Amino acid sequence: MNSRFKFPRRVRIHGGECGAVARALHHEAKIHSLPAVKENVFFTTDERKSMSTKTTLKRIALVAVSAMGLGMLITVAPAQAAARTLSVNVPSVTVVKGSTSPTAAQPIANFRFTVKDENGDDANLVSGESITVTLNADGLPAAVTGFTPATTDFTFVETIDRVLGTPETALAVETTKRTDGIITHQNSRCSEPIDGDWTGNYCIGIAAADADPATNRVGFYTFTARMGTSTVIYAEVTFKLKYVSSAADSGAVITVATAGALTVGSNYANAAANSTSDYIYATLKDANAGYVINADTTSASTVAPTLTIVSKETNPSTAVTTEVHTQWNASDTGTAFDYGSSTGVKANNGIYGINMNATAVAHNADYSPATIEVRYGASVGTATIAVNPTASINAASSSMTVTGTGLYNSTAAETVTAFKATEALTWNAPLTTTSVTIKVTGRDQTTAVANQPLTFTVTWTGNASGAVTPISGVSGRQVVRTDSSGNASITITQTSPLQGSQAVVAITGAEEGTFGSQTILWKAPELTALTPSVTAFKAIAGQALSVKILAKDQFANPMSGVIMQPSFSSASKAYGSAATNAARPTITSAADGYATFSWTGSAAAVADDVDAVSFTSTYGGVSSKSSGTITVTYVAALPVISTLTGHYNTSQATSSSGTWVDLFSTTPIGAVTALTLQPTLNYSLPIVVTGTDTADSQVKFRVRALTSASAAATGVPVTVTASAGGHFTDSCTGAAGTVVTSKVCYPDSTGYIYINTIGTGLEATYTFTAGSVSTSQTIKYATATANARYVTLTGTAKEAIAKVTDRFGNPVSGIAVQISTSSGTLGGGQRTSSYNTTSDGTVSVTVEADGAATLTAYATTANDHTSLAGYVGASAVDSTLTAGVRTVTLAVTGTGNAAKNAADAATKAAEEASDAAAEAIDAANAATDAANLAAEAADAATVAAEEARDAADAATAAVEELATQVATLMAALKAQITTLANTVAKIAKKVKA
Repeated sequence: MNSRFKFPRRVRIHGGECGAVARALHHEAKIHSLPAVKENVFFTTDERKSMSTKTTLKRIALVAVSAMGLGMLITVAPAQAAARTLSVNVPSVTVVKGSTSPTAAQPIANFRFTVKDENGDDANLVSGESITVTLNADGLPAAVTGFTPATTDFTFVETIDRVLGTPETALAVETTKRTDGIITHQNSRCSEPIDGDWTGNYCIGIAAADADPATNRVGFYTFTARMGTSTVIYAEVTFKLKYVSSAADSGAVITVATAGALTVGSNYANAAANSTSDYIYATLKDANAGYVINADTTSASTVAPTLTIVSKETNPSTAVTTEVHTQWNASDTGTAFDYGSSTGVKANNGIYGINMNATAVAHNADYSPATIEVRYGASVGTATIAVNPTASINAASSSMTVTGTGLYNSTAAETVTAFKATEALTWNAPLTTTSVTIKVTGRDQTTAVANQPLTFTVTWTGNASGAVTPISGVSGRQVVRTDSSGNASITITQTSPLQGSQAVVAITGAEEGTFGSQTILWKAPELTALTPSVTAFKAIAGQALSVKILAKDQFANPMSGVIMQPSFSSASKAYGSAATNAARPTITSAADGYATFSWTGSAAAVADDVDAVSFTSTYGGVSSKSSGTITVTYVAALPVISTLTGHYNTSQATSSSGTWVDLFSTTPIGAVTALTLQPTLNYSLPIVVTGTDTADSQVKFRVRALTSASAAATGVPVTVTASAGGHFTDSCTGAAGTVVTSKVCYPDSTGYIYINTIGTGLEATYTFTAGSVSTSQTIKYATATANARYVTLTGTAKEAIAKVTDRFGNPVSGIAVQISTSSGTLGGGQRTSSYNTTSDGTVSVTVEADGAATLTAYATTANDHTSLAGYVGASAVDSTLTAGVRTVTLAVTGTGNAAKNAADAATKAAEEASDAAAEAIDAANAATDAANLAAEAADAATVAAEEARDAADAATAAVEELATQVATLMAALKAQITTLANTVAKIAKKVKA
């Protein structure tokens, strides 16, 4: 039966016998796990006819055959084969012609196929299976002038090495290029560097028909690999190949990745077993994200294209950019400085490790980032990497602090006193603490070193996923440069701390020595210690007795609700039977952590009899904790303290055997120069008694109790109290502890009591009392302007008072406070003015405003005003400490302007009235004068009137006479006119006639 289709050259890897000729297998449809395949035609050979009856029946049973109208056979893939898959190692390869041409049998590129079974595991080909590789006619690139692509441009070679393309010669001699080829399931499989398992992997080498092509293979050729049997195709995959004559034609894409830093004057080596935190590497891909390789397959080095690496650094002061071409090397050989993990580095995978030549030049001393530029052909990829100065920090000369709310470490001072940076310490953190800061102060031998990079790497365990920053390991590491004071720090957080979770912070970057790692361990409070308030004292027979036991957790905090079982030793006078002793009532610690146990001493006790009592607890399910033994020694009569003599030393480090030359005095300690308060301490935690600072607020007291016979008054109570503003550690030996203001102490065997005092006020008096005998000492303290934390504003418009205090409520003088009013003016006439607080921490102003006004007080210097709640600056302190206050307002009602305006108006009105009265008097005087003148004028007018009347009479007579004369004249005139008129009429008649 002849096929209707014509196929180009191809190679098929199949499961037939070794040495069999290639079979023609023509498929139009792509077959994976379809129930039927359209228009499959298969040919039966003598070799296939020789299959066992069992095999033949199995194939027939798994194939559905239909010949409806077409006379064609349709095949169905076997169910077990339908799940088998085929993949190719890379989507494409671009081959660049090299100086050395491949041999006649040497492929220019190799593709590796992997077969997997239905479970996704690598699986070898089995008998009857094959892989056929075809250069498709429809997969040719477009033709160009001088070159028309054809299916004959490439041939195939069966290979056993993906990188070098070593021909398979074990079972089939491959000495020439072939248009097709067969590799049975018995043939050698194909290796990949550091693959570990060759199972299911097979390679096909693609060879150029002309070993040294004169022109570019201008585009990508598309190949198809099909896996199946002679009757069924299970899967297929396509891949591409391009052959060019130069790197410039490769269309390569370069990306560069960097991490870590370069160091001035040192070389950079990118080892094959590279870490994921320090590297420079470049990735070279072709246009399809496939490989770019050289045609020269002599070695892994010649296969990998050569990259050019340029380091560019710009000097900020001169703006001159330095470009170094000879400083760098790149490798993709799987060894030396190729990039990848120790188990994953591969040769010729397009990922190049980059390192610096041994003759590298020093980088810029200004530590600016360097630009790493990688070039190949016409392609360029860039990235930047930090440039660090040479290390100069000496770890032994450096210090470190760890701060966080509630942290406790019994070795180092919590949050305040810096410890040696070489110490590795474990810090307990309550489950309520979500952040901790670790700070290194880097120094050379004596001086702080600035701009030094220190690397902080945190390793988390036991934490909830996604609840921590930075993330664990090198992926989350942080490089921090020291500031001008030599400080570099990171803050680690755990938003939802889990019991037993832990962060180990490792720090590197010292030139000499090693920094100690700091471990932060989150734990719920656990009973750690039962501490008696006294370990031995004296009593008389039948006396009422009591002792106190303090329960503390691992943070040295007092614990309430701890149940303790008292127990007397069998030698005690209070001991009954073992059962009675064990049945004694338990006691429970109160809010301050203390539990009190009371009993009555035996009336039958005689001198030197004892009661020895101890306490145990298994609170919280932890192992039993014991208080140790408290011994009461019975005496016939208690020693009577006759004198209490006190000494002090301003250095809290003074030991009991040290020098105590300063006696208590009526003159306060610090009367000349007050001792400095310590606001950065956490007073809710035990105060660690360390250091020799004689100016801080910690002073150690030693008081000796003697009898009248100058004997030590041992074992009798002395009450110690501190006035407001004073505290001392909860210890009669002056040891570290939480602070208290009152305690009963029992002098030791030499009659001494030791306490370590610490102030929070501006003055405190410490008093020791035994019966009617007492002694005391006063200490004066001072607070610094930097301690100013709160601003308050109280009062009325008549007198508004702004006050500045520290965290303890002490007034702070000399603080500039700016006060402004929203309306009206202040006493001085301004709306805004600045004032300095007086010795009592206050300033006062008067508001002159009509009606309501808002006053604002603002501390112009930040000091401690900007500290967050629970912090003094960067130091974590008591969680109950509220945030600093820098700005505050006060609403007042002003009346000053209205009263002043009314008074001004009244004054003005009075002045105006006075002026008006004066003017009125002047006007009255003028009116009187005018009246007198008017009277005189009236008299003259009367005379003139009489004269006028006479003149009028005469004038009237003259007028009457004149009127008579006019009338006579008028009558005469009228007569004359009449006569004249008659005469004119007569004349007119005559003229008419």
